[in-house]
Amino acid sequence: MRVVRNDRSCGYNGLQGYSVRNYLREVGIEKMAELFERLYPFARRIDDIEGDRQEEKITDDEYDVLVERINFQMDEMEAAADVESFDEMYSLLLKYAVKHGFGEAAGTGDAEEGDERR
Repeated sequence: MRVVRNDRSCGYNGLQGYSVRNYLREVGIEKMAELFERLYPFARRIDDIEGDRQEEKITDDEYDVLVERINFQMDEMEAAADVESFDEMYSLLLKYAVKHGFGEAAGTGDAEEGDERR
Protein backbone atom coordinates (compact mmCIF):
# COMPACT_ATOMS: atom_id res chain seq x y z
CA MET A 1 0.00 0.00 0.00
CA ARG A 2 3.05 2.23 0.01
CA VAL A 3 4.23 4.05 -3.07
CA VAL A 4 7.54 5.69 -3.96
CA ARG A 5 6.97 9.11 -5.45
CA ASN A 6 8.95 10.81 -8.22
CA ASP A 7 10.92 12.78 -5.62
CA ARG A 8 11.90 9.42 -4.01
CA SER A 9 9.78 10.09 -0.95
CA CYS A 10 7.41 7.41 0.21
CA GLY A 11 3.71 7.63 1.02
CA TYR A 12 0.50 5.68 1.06
CA ASN A 13 -1.29 4.84 -2.16
CA GLY A 14 -4.63 6.41 -1.36
CA LEU A 15 -6.63 4.81 -4.16
CA GLN A 16 -5.46 1.26 -3.54
CA GLY A 17 -5.67 1.69 0.21
CA TYR A 18 -9.22 2.96 -0.08
CA SER A 19 -10.20 -0.09 -2.12
CA VAL A 20 -9.09 -2.44 0.68
CA ARG A 21 -10.30 -0.37 3.65
CA ASN A 22 -13.04 -2.85 4.59
CA TYR A 23 -10.53 -5.69 4.63
CA LEU A 24 -8.25 -3.61 6.83
CA ARG A 25 -11.11 -3.21 9.28
CA GLU A 26 -11.84 -6.92 9.20
CA VAL A 27 -8.22 -7.66 10.07
CA GLY A 28 -8.20 -5.07 12.86
CA ILE A 29 -6.32 -2.22 11.23
CA GLU A 30 -8.98 0.43 11.84
CA LYS A 31 -6.75 3.50 11.96
CA MET A 32 -5.22 2.68 8.57
CA ALA A 33 -8.70 2.20 7.07
CA GLU A 34 -9.79 5.58 8.45
CA LEU A 35 -6.65 7.22 7.07
CA PHE A 36 -7.36 5.86 3.59
CA GLU A 37 -10.92 7.18 3.76
CA ARG A 38 -9.59 10.64 4.57
CA LEU A 39 -6.88 10.42 1.87
CA TYR A 40 -9.23 9.17 -0.85
CA PRO A 41 -10.55 12.55 -2.09
CA PHE A 42 -6.99 13.84 -2.34
CA ALA A 43 -5.83 10.71 -4.18
CA ARG A 44 -8.77 11.05 -6.61
CA ARG A 45 -7.79 14.68 -7.22
CA ILE A 46 -4.20 13.65 -8.01
CA ASP A 47 -5.54 10.98 -10.37
CA ASP A 48 -7.67 13.61 -12.13
CA ILE A 49 -4.68 15.95 -12.43
CA GLU A 50 -2.60 13.08 -13.85
CA GLY A 51 -5.34 12.53 -16.43
CA ASP A 52 -5.20 16.21 -17.40
CA ARG A 53 -1.44 15.96 -17.82
CA GLN A 54 -1.72 12.85 -19.99
CA GLU A 55 -4.34 14.57 -22.13
CA GLU A 56 -1.96 17.56 -22.33
CA LYS A 57 -4.52 19.90 -20.76
CA ILE A 58 -1.80 20.99 -18.32
CA THR A 59 1.98 21.04 -18.53
CA ASP A 60 4.34 18.94 -16.44
CA ASP A 61 5.27 22.06 -14.47
CA GLU A 62 1.61 22.83 -13.73
CA TYR A 63 1.12 19.22 -12.69
CA ASP A 64 4.06 19.41 -10.29
CA VAL A 65 2.72 22.57 -8.63
CA LEU A 66 -0.80 21.19 -8.23
CA VAL A 67 0.26 17.77 -6.98
CA GLU A 68 2.92 19.13 -4.62
CA ARG A 69 0.27 21.02 -2.65
CA ILE A 70 -1.94 17.96 -2.40
CA ASN A 71 0.95 15.69 -1.42
CA PHE A 72 1.89 18.12 1.33
CA GLN A 73 -1.65 18.01 2.72
CA MET A 74 -1.67 14.21 2.53
CA ASP A 75 1.72 14.00 4.27
CA GLU A 76 0.40 16.16 7.10
CA MET A 77 -2.67 13.92 7.42
CA GLU A 78 -0.49 10.80 7.52
CA ALA A 79 1.74 12.27 10.21
CA ALA A 80 -1.25 13.26 12.35
CA ALA A 81 -3.09 9.97 11.88
CA ASP A 82 -1.06 7.93 14.38
CA VAL A 83 -1.55 4.83 12.24
CA GLU A 84 -0.31 1.42 13.22
CA SER A 85 3.29 0.64 12.53
CA PHE A 86 3.96 -1.57 9.55
CA ASP A 87 5.29 -4.30 11.86
CA GLU A 88 2.00 -4.27 13.75
CA MET A 89 0.01 -4.22 10.52
CA TYR A 90 1.89 -7.19 9.06
CA SER A 91 1.49 -9.08 12.34
CA LEU A 92 -2.28 -8.51 12.28
CA LEU A 93 -2.48 -9.61 8.66
CA LEU A 94 -0.49 -12.76 9.37
CA LYS A 95 -2.68 -13.63 12.38
CA TYR A 96 -5.78 -13.14 10.23
CA ALA A 97 -4.35 -15.33 7.45
CA VAL A 98 -3.51 -18.14 9.85
CA LYS A 99 -6.89 -17.90 11.61
CA HIS A 100 -8.71 -18.23 8.29
CA GLY A 101 -6.63 -21.08 6.88
CA PHE A 102 -4.27 -19.08 4.70
CA GLY A 103 -1.18 -19.77 6.79
CA GLU A 104 0.61 -21.70 4.07
CA ALA A 105 -0.03 -18.96 1.52
CA ALA A 106 1.11 -16.38 4.06
CA GLY A 107 4.44 -18.14 4.34
CA THR A 108 4.06 -19.59 7.82
CA GLY A 109 4.61 -23.18 6.67
CA ASP A 110 7.96 -24.75 5.92
CA ALA A 111 8.95 -23.79 2.41
CA GLU A 112 10.31 -26.50 0.18
CA GLU A 113 13.66 -26.03 -1.46
CA GLY A 114 13.33 -23.70 -4.40
CA ASP A 115 9.87 -22.61 -3.26
CA GLU A 116 9.31 -18.93 -4.07
CA ARG A 117 6.51 -18.30 -1.54
CA ARG A 118 7.07 -15.65 1.09
